[in-house]
Amino acid sequence: MIGKFQKQENFLAHWQEFRDVLNQQKLMFFLDYDGTLTPIVDTPEQAILPKRTKEILKALSENNQCRVAIISGRALRDIKKLVGLKGIIYVGNHGLQIDAPGIVFPSPISPRIKTIIRNISSDLKKRLSGIKGISLEDKGITLSIHYRLATKASFIKMQSVFKETVSPYRVRGKIKINKGKKVFEIKPAVEWGKGHAVLWLLRKLRLRNRGKKIL
Repeated sequence: MIGKFQKQENFLAHWQEFRDVLNQQKLMFFLDYDGTLTPIVDTPEQAILPKRTKEILKALSENNQCRVAIISGRALRDIKKLVGLKGIIYVGNHGLQIDAPGIVFPSPISPRIKTIIRNISSDLKKRLSGIKGISLEDKGITLSIHYRLATKASFIKMQSVFKETVSPYRVRGKIKINKGKKVFEIKPAVEWGKGHAVLWLLRKLRLRNRGKKIL
């Protein structure tokens, strides 16, 4: 049925039918923060949610037919502070942290892995502190090294320090490394990410939705 509403002319022609669909099911919005709700910027601190965007998110969250989830690579505490809206779902650290009203999320990260991440963070802070244009973002259970402002020489130096620091943990299968837009991300070696978090939330919401479908 949804295929009918993909083109504008079909959507308008079937408007009443579309309204009937909405009366029978809820719309679920899964939105990323950086690069979706805000533009890509030089440093994480510059990514500020526009006022109009926040107003739209608030309106959607107050609509009984909608649920809104913000999914981010940022730490849960940070993304909640940046958006600052109640009644929506927050997913931080690439799906490893979930704060959903009325839903308890069992963390897949063991205390031992958290200790390893803290040790890596401590080592990198010391070893990267003198390299210009490099910033380390410590998100508790994941780490991000941003190099958007780094020169070529700084990047080469950072890359050498980075590999030397994380290799022992990576070889032992304790962590995994992802490369994003001018960023290296250090994560626990668990099979869990944003996509897993979305599917997990959909299952939980369907159970709570008393049989009403979710789009």
